Amino acid sequence: MVGKVTCTHCTAPFEARTPSAKFCPTCVPRDTKGGMKHRQNFARYGVDKFMYDAMYFEQDGECPICEEREAEGIDHCHKTGRVRGLLCRACNTMLGMIEDSKRLNKALDYVAEGVY
Repeated sequence: MVGKVTCTHCTAPFEARTPSAKFCPTCVPRDTKGGMKHRQNFARYGVDKFMYDAMYFEQDGECPICEEREAEGIDHCHKTGRVRGLLCRACNTMLGMIEDSKRLNKALDYVAEGVY
Protein backbone atom coordinates (compact mmCIF):
# COMPACT_ATOMS: atom_id res chain seq x y z
CA MET A 1 0.00 0.00 0.00
CA VAL A 2 1.16 3.48 -0.89
CA GLY A 3 -1.28 5.42 1.28
CA LYS A 4 -4.39 7.54 1.09
CA VAL A 5 -5.00 9.44 -2.15
CA THR A 6 -8.02 11.18 -3.64
CA CYS A 7 -9.90 9.70 -6.60
CA THR A 8 -9.62 12.09 -9.54
CA HIS A 9 -13.13 11.10 -10.69
CA CYS A 10 -15.31 11.19 -7.56
CA THR A 11 -12.86 12.89 -5.13
CA ALA A 12 -13.31 10.13 -2.52
CA PRO A 13 -10.24 9.14 -0.49
CA PHE A 14 -8.95 5.58 -0.99
CA GLU A 15 -5.93 3.42 -0.19
CA ALA A 16 -3.66 3.40 -3.25
CA ARG A 17 -1.78 0.25 -4.17
CA THR A 18 0.68 2.00 -6.46
CA PRO A 19 2.06 5.53 -6.70
CA SER A 20 0.29 6.00 -10.04
CA ALA A 21 -3.20 5.13 -8.70
CA LYS A 22 -5.70 7.81 -9.74
CA PHE A 23 -9.14 6.20 -9.40
CA CYS A 24 -10.85 4.55 -6.45
CA PRO A 25 -12.02 0.92 -6.73
CA THR A 26 -15.65 2.09 -6.71
CA CYS A 27 -15.27 4.22 -9.85
CA VAL A 28 -12.89 1.86 -11.64
CA PRO A 29 -12.94 -1.65 -10.10
CA ARG A 30 -9.70 -3.60 -10.09
CA ASP A 31 -10.42 -7.03 -8.63
CA THR A 32 -13.70 -7.85 -10.34
CA LYS A 33 -14.18 -9.94 -13.46
CA GLY A 34 -14.97 -6.80 -15.48
CA GLY A 35 -12.39 -4.60 -13.75
CA MET A 36 -10.07 -4.35 -16.75
CA LYS A 37 -13.01 -3.53 -19.03
CA HIS A 38 -14.13 -0.72 -16.73
CA ARG A 39 -10.61 0.71 -16.46
CA GLN A 40 -10.28 0.72 -20.26
CA ASN A 41 -13.75 2.25 -20.73
CA PHE A 42 -12.90 5.03 -18.33
CA ALA A 43 -9.51 5.70 -19.89
CA ARG A 44 -10.83 5.68 -23.48
CA TYR A 45 -14.29 7.19 -23.17
CA GLY A 46 -14.61 8.68 -19.67
CA VAL A 47 -17.34 6.13 -18.85
CA ASP A 48 -17.08 4.80 -15.30
CA LYS A 49 -18.79 1.66 -13.96
CA PHE A 50 -21.89 3.59 -12.83
CA MET A 51 -22.38 5.23 -16.22
CA TYR A 52 -21.85 1.90 -18.00
CA ASP A 53 -24.35 0.14 -15.71
CA ALA A 54 -26.90 2.95 -16.25
CA MET A 55 -26.60 2.68 -20.05
CA TYR A 56 -26.88 -1.12 -19.84
CA PHE A 57 -29.99 -0.87 -17.63
CA GLU A 58 -31.61 1.79 -19.85
CA GLN A 59 -31.18 -0.49 -22.89
CA ASP A 60 -32.25 -3.62 -20.98
CA GLY A 61 -28.86 -5.04 -21.97
CA GLU A 62 -30.02 -5.30 -25.57
CA CYS A 63 -28.28 -4.03 -28.68
CA PRO A 64 -30.53 -1.29 -30.15
CA ILE A 65 -29.49 -2.10 -33.73
CA CYS A 66 -29.92 -5.86 -34.08
CA GLU A 67 -32.10 -6.35 -30.98
CA GLU A 68 -30.72 -9.89 -30.78
CA ARG A 69 -27.49 -9.80 -28.81
CA GLU A 70 -26.29 -8.36 -25.53
CA ALA A 71 -25.02 -4.79 -25.72
CA GLU A 72 -21.66 -4.74 -23.98
CA GLY A 73 -19.41 -2.51 -26.09
CA ILE A 74 -19.31 1.27 -25.88
CA ASP A 75 -20.19 2.94 -29.18
CA HIS A 76 -18.77 6.39 -29.87
CA CYS A 77 -18.60 8.86 -32.73
CA HIS A 78 -15.17 8.66 -34.34
CA LYS A 79 -15.27 12.35 -35.29
CA THR A 80 -16.31 13.86 -31.94
CA GLY A 81 -15.43 11.05 -29.52
CA ARG A 82 -18.92 11.42 -27.98
CA VAL A 83 -20.38 8.23 -26.48
CA ARG A 84 -23.69 7.21 -28.06
CA GLY A 85 -24.55 4.09 -26.08
CA LEU A 86 -23.86 0.36 -25.93
CA LEU A 87 -23.91 -2.06 -28.86
CA CYS A 88 -23.13 -5.73 -29.37
CA ARG A 89 -19.69 -6.43 -30.80
CA ALA A 90 -20.98 -7.24 -34.31
CA CYS A 91 -23.08 -4.07 -34.65
CA ASN A 92 -20.37 -1.89 -33.12
CA THR A 93 -17.84 -3.22 -35.65
CA MET A 94 -20.29 -2.79 -38.52
CA LEU A 95 -21.14 0.76 -37.49
CA GLY A 96 -17.48 1.66 -37.18
CA MET A 97 -16.90 0.43 -40.73
CA ILE A 98 -19.80 2.37 -42.30
CA GLU A 99 -19.70 5.54 -40.17
CA ASP A 100 -17.98 7.23 -43.10
CA SER A 101 -20.82 8.14 -45.53
CA LYS A 102 -18.64 7.44 -48.58
CA ARG A 103 -17.97 3.90 -47.38
CA LEU A 104 -21.65 3.43 -46.47
CA ASN A 105 -22.79 4.48 -49.96
CA LYS A 106 -20.28 2.11 -51.56
CA ALA A 107 -21.58 -0.73 -49.37
CA LEU A 108 -25.20 0.06 -50.29
CA ASP A 109 -24.30 0.17 -54.01
CA TYR A 110 -22.53 -3.16 -53.71
CA VAL A 111 -25.53 -4.82 -52.05
CA ALA A 112 -27.94 -3.27 -54.57
CA GLU A 113 -25.97 -4.72 -57.48
CA GLY A 114 -27.08 -8.20 -56.46
CA VAL A 115 -25.41 -11.59 -56.59
CA TYR A 116 -23.37 -13.33 -59.28
